[in-house]
Amino acid sequence: MKTNIWNEIFDREGRVFEECHPDFHKFTEKMQNSGGKRILDLGCGSGRHLVALRKLGFEVVGLDAAPRGLLLTQDWLSREGLTAEVFLQSMFEAFPFPDNYFDGVLSIQVIHHGILKDVQTAAMELQRVLKPGGLLWVTVPRGQRAAQHDIEIEPGTFIPQQGFEKGLPHHIFTPQAFVALFNKCEVLEQHEDGKNHQAVWARKLI
Repeated sequence: MKTNIWNEIFDREGRVFEECHPDFHKFTEKMQNSGGKRILDLGCGSGRHLVALRKLGFEVVGLDAAPRGLLLTQDWLSREGLTAEVFLQSMFEAFPFPDNYFDGVLSIQVIHHGILKDVQTAAMELQRVLKPGGLLWVTVPRGQRAAQHDIEIEPGTFIPQQGFEKGLPHHIFTPQAFVALFNKCEVLEQHEDGKNHQAVWARKLI
């Protein structure tokens, strides 16, 4: 199994994603209304949300396992006359941040890229570094059966054998299992986001 497919994608395709998620402004409005300033973008990729958040004056930290993605992020920030701290690390390891550090966390189409126990680790770390009362916004693919040529390596986890993310694990969650990941939070909302993803909005319990 390849270990850094997204690094290869960024190296080959460049920034890939440049437009923010349609719910991005909903996230920033909630953050501004709560007075939150410090945000973690988990799986920041080539920087679409990180750069947009910095433009709005938020203090943003990015974490991603793809060196090429982080180089693209830093280049984009530089072109905008901005700076931000970024960390090169797997999301399936303990995050390099203290408990209760961030006012908000977002992770868009990222944490499902692993076997279940690793995804659970990422979800726990997301909640650990979030302040009590902090806002969590996470999306994953909408639950659906695997494509014809995908290989199931454990219940619910598939590896595509064709296409853009060939070789990259995908754990597919039912809506109930997705919500269950965030047991340190109060789920405020769960919905399909219009991009074939399911989204959870939650606040960490006090």
